[in-house]
Amino acid sequence: MQATSPVTATAASIKRTIPLAKSPKQFLSVYLRTSPEAVLTHEARLRLLPRLDEIVERLRGTPFERQFAEDRARVVSFMEGLRQPGGATLALFSSVEAKHWSAMWLPMAVDDRVRYRHGAAVMPLLDVIDELEPVAAVYVANDTARLIAIDAGRLASTAQVSGQVISQHKGLTKNEHDKALRQHVANLASRVEAFVGQHQAGRLFVAGTPEALGMLRDELSPAMRNRVAGEVRLPSYASDDAFAQAVLPEARKAEREAELRMVREVITRGEKHQGAVLGAAATLGAVARREVRTVFRAIDAAQTARYSPVSNLLLAPEDVRDPKTDIPTLVVPLEAELPAFAMTHGAGVEVVHGEAAALLAPYGGLAAILQTR
Repeated sequence: MQATSPVTATAASIKRTIPLAKSPKQFLSVYLRTSPEAVLTHEARLRLLPRLDEIVERLRGTPFERQFAEDRARVVSFMEGLRQPGGATLALFSSVEAKHWSAMWLPMAVDDRVRYRHGAAVMPLLDVIDELEPVAAVYVANDTARLIAIDAGRLASTAQVSGQVISQHKGLTKNEHDKALRQHVANLASRVEAFVGQHQAGRLFVAGTPEALGMLRDELSPAMRNRVAGEVRLPSYASDDAFAQAVLPEARKAEREAELRMVREVITRGEKHQGAVLGAAATLGAVARREVRTVFRAIDAAQTARYSPVSNLLLAPEDVRDPKTDIPTLVVPLEAELPAFAMTHGAGVEVVHGEAAALLAPYGGLAAILQTR
């Protein structure tokens, strides 16, 4: 497959990439940080080469030696010709064996990583995907309103909603004013519903005059009110770009608060043995039995686990030998192995940060919500 230019990562493109973690084929996965100007510098390319050489030495004389040489050549050739600025991190996935190539710019910085193993290395993508989820925002005032959609941390779409009713009628009584405003807001509410659905936004942020905002909340459907994640303070004259920049920190705050709620729930349920488990041993064991719906991993969780080549299971760090076969296990990087292990056993993976990650620390940074029976 020909090496194509990188695309700007979105939540949708990452969701299409994540299943590659389950592939039994060999993948060369590369994450490389760029310069502050989002350019892949010569220095960045030089950081990659020694890591590739280490893999060459490790594979020398093995059946994968020639295969890796082709993936390596494709990646190096591609990077030598890449000159255009893109994002904070370049992510590449090359597999001659699987006939796959994909490249994407991530808008946030990710530490350099190079891995050559079965399945793509997607844990960094799981870490950033929540930052890239589409969100929508609405500003409403007496006569006008506007909608914006933010995708992958960037302003993606805008829409204006005019409200001629009030401005064309001076000297309205309070009842007439309220009726006209409610008509304007009712029209806006239907536009909001359609706009949010069109852009598949998981969260909605609101801004505007208190009177109009109060009416808007009343007019939104219960399902849409549940998507309202916060209010943004914004002057009416602010540009769409300024609106988006005001929404982004609120969106990150809402995501961290959601992570905290989920982790508190899983800990409470785990301590009561009510549909959740805590700790590496219990979590990985439940995954192996296909009992898990979602694994929660703290961003700073322990970096290693144990792998049993006989039973093909991921085990806790203390399992020096496979409990079932008594055969020695191998130390493997948890970050690299967890996504594929979870997904092949029917579980999702949620990476949590900040206070939520700190709450998981006493449990080794791992916990899980079990499947509903």
